[in-house]
Amino acid sequence: MIALLVFSVWAQEPPPSDTGDVPIEEADGQPIEPPPVVDLSKPPTVTYSAPINYPPQALKEGLGAVVEVSITIGVDGTVSNAYVLEPVGNGFDQAAVETLLNYRFTPAINEQGEPYQITVLFRLQFEPKLAPRLVVKGRVLQAGIRVPLKFIRVSGLGPNDKTASTRTDENGNFQFSGLENGEWEFAVFGTGLSVRTKKVLVEDGTISELTFYVVPDKSITGERVDGEIVVEAFRETPEVTERRLSSEEIEFLPGSGGDIIKAVQNLPGIGRAPLGIGQLIIRGTAPEDSTFYVDGGNIPDVFHFGGLTTVLNSDFIDEVAYLPGNYGVRYGRQLGGLVDIRTKTELPERSRGAVAVDIYQSTFFVEEKLSSKASVSVSARRSYADVVLNPILSGSSMSVRAPRYYDFQTRLLYRSSESSIFDGLFFLSDDQFRFLGQNADGEEQTAAAFAKKFQKFRFKWNKDLRGDWKQELVMVVGPEKQDFVFQGDGEAYEQTTSVNLRQEIRKELSLENNVGWRFGLDLYTGIFEYNYDVPTFPGDPEDDEYFFLSPALYLENSLQLNDLEVVTGIRSEGYTLNNTICVPAYDPRISAKYSIGYSSKIKGSVGLFSQFPEPRELDPDSSGNPDLIAERSIQTSLGVEHQFGDSLFFDMTGFYNQLYDLVVGREDRFQFFSGPPPVGPFDTDPYANEAVGLIYGVEGQLRYNGKNALGLITATFSHSERSSRDGELQLFRYDQPIVLNFLYSQQLRRNWRIGSRVRYTSGYPYTPVVNRIYDLLSHEFIPVYGDRDSARLPGFFSLDLRIDKEYIFNKWSLTTYIDIQNLTNAKNVELMSWTYDYRSEEPLQGNPVFPAFGLKGEW
Repeated sequence: MIALLVFSVWAQEPPPSDTGDVPIEEADGQPIEPPPVVDLSKPPTVTYSAPINYPPQALKEGLGAVVEVSITIGVDGTVSNAYVLEPVGNGFDQAAVETLLNYRFTPAINEQGEPYQITVLFRLQFEPKLAPRLVVKGRVLQAGIRVPLKFIRVSGLGPNDKTASTRTDENGNFQFSGLENGEWEFAVFGTGLSVRTKKVLVEDGTISELTFYVVPDKSITGERVDGEIVVEAFRETPEVTERRLSSEEIEFLPGSGGDIIKAVQNLPGIGRAPLGIGQLIIRGTAPEDSTFYVDGGNIPDVFHFGGLTTVLNSDFIDEVAYLPGNYGVRYGRQLGGLVDIRTKTELPERSRGAVAVDIYQSTFFVEEKLSSKASVSVSARRSYADVVLNPILSGSSMSVRAPRYYDFQTRLLYRSSESSIFDGLFFLSDDQFRFLGQNADGEEQTAAAFAKKFQKFRFKWNKDLRGDWKQELVMVVGPEKQDFVFQGDGEAYEQTTSVNLRQEIRKELSLENNVGWRFGLDLYTGIFEYNYDVPTFPGDPEDDEYFFLSPALYLENSLQLNDLEVVTGIRSEGYTLNNTICVPAYDPRISAKYSIGYSSKIKGSVGLFSQFPEPRELDPDSSGNPDLIAERSIQTSLGVEHQFGDSLFFDMTGFYNQLYDLVVGREDRFQFFSGPPPVGPFDTDPYANEAVGLIYGVEGQLRYNGKNALGLITATFSHSERSSRDGELQLFRYDQPIVLNFLYSQQLRRNWRIGSRVRYTSGYPYTPVVNRIYDLLSHEFIPVYGDRDSARLPGFFSLDLRIDKEYIFNKWSLTTYIDIQNLTNAKNVELMSWTYDYRSEEPLQGNPVFPAFGLKGEW
């Protein structure tokens, strides 16, 4: 025996005390009521002494202990409850409880001769010299991802119905000692876990090793065993309107294709992009008025061609912060909103990998844990539509060539101490699209081609300073380029080699600190060069190279006054071109939140935002205007948010933005555009700050994040207009008065999931053709346009459906899905086109019903 055991039965002869009853002790923070004194004719006796698992570390260190445990013995002699009266630590308490729950007794008999439930005091003495031999050891892991499961109960059933049980430690390990020889069957038990059993033969001189891979039933647990599922974090932030998306659940949202950035397009304040391409049209502004960041450093784009997928693998992403407007002074240089991709900062608990294949692309990701302080990750993706379709298209009369794209990322994460972490990330993206034609000799040549690519290195250093101060250094550096080739002899390109450096020191609000500060330097500099030489395009060829420098300093103060939080800040920045042209900007901003109880807030903000002109617009040698100033926007918002319990959240914000000093002119010049091609009539006068704009509306969301379900309703009602040079207001080409999204995703049993999205948006404005002229010299029809953006496309409607199924094996898992876009086959008009003679309109419709499918293996 490993222990001496003594039990006191509180019946006819209670233990000595002032009351003669069982002493009141604490168990899990709750008082234990003394049991009544009962007359017994026969006290309980031990019929089976379960083997005791001596705590491994205590045995290694030669430690012993005496543990007093209160146990309840039922009328059948089993132990139904056990708790330690005075904890002694070192693992002895858990070992004592787990052991006594497996003991068996003869039942206590009262004076009437009936079995009686009774509470006894049991004393176990652990003596390292008497510790029994180890016979079984093992580990419990979550199947597929192989994450250790801690504090999971493991039970054994042996010869003659002998039993033993224990729990796993923090590393998922367990062991059994002193088991009787013979065949034992072990099982793992836990809420939401499938029961797994294994049999072993216990013999003298042998140690059996077991590994259990258990599968969680997500319809029961409502979450992954190894982590939390959060769709939108309800977390305090200094921003008045900042919406965050976690990477955990985004991959299952219908209509998003498992892409975390595309999921952002479902949030309030974002319009639907034409043809579903990768644009963020935020609060009635143009796509080029909004900016993308990675960890606060500027990047040129986040989407591949057509908005199919993000250029950064979602396995690197922790969350995506979406700020539609009225954000703090940390961000600048744009009139619209922004999306900040925030990468994971925690070192991985284990090495892992994944391979994903769908109808567009293949992706792989590997993350290797080098040590407790370092990890390295590698990911790559390539589309293969060109590989499959180009041989088919080459044998047909079609001149289009399927687009292709690829990206690559590698990352080194190193934590030098608990307060300091270094993070280096290199990533690149390359997209290309071509149309083919024939030259005069009948040979195949490129009729038109468009490509965009970039390579970026992002370095980040976070360090905790004294007194709750933190510092963050982020640098993003590298080239980016987009080019256009037309009929072999025409080429246009833009190339920027830039450095974005951000150094920030901050002290955030906390329960102990009601004053917060943020000091920062945001430096953006580099070389921009371009060449526009397209003979078929009106105007002379243009080319030039510029050095630009845009430094910004910002200061922000946060003040907590009971239930009122006030954030004030100022951002001072400038834009210098070739060290000769300087455009300054000073943007003060203030916001406030007032808490009503624990679940409601009223929030408001007003501030000034600036966006600098393009280099070509400033340079007098390129027909620019050096007297241009920054475009400005006064943004005002007022909103309310409320948390209903733990699962329902409501948020509504009204906004009113006044834009002025907008740059207009020279719309006849060649330019790259991110959306549908612009349609006349064009403003061909010189550049000038002579336009204004007005945007107002209300946006809101109702979010349900339940145990097994996600529901999201978002709505945006807005109006966006701009003036022409003469001051006449007209609809802006990206105006969308109504944007509605309804999403629901339900986790089912056996790891099935089903979700659906319903989407309705107003159509975009377009410029109608009111007449036509036939040119006898060119033998072509020339359109006569009406008022600019005076007509509107029909509304857009779609119903999307997604079904996922996860198959979990011992060391890896497989997720399959089908995502059906436009399930009702709605005939949505995306762009307006006309017949060759402009006699009638020929609307360009979007995709018909389209099923996409894919699979992803993880290990």
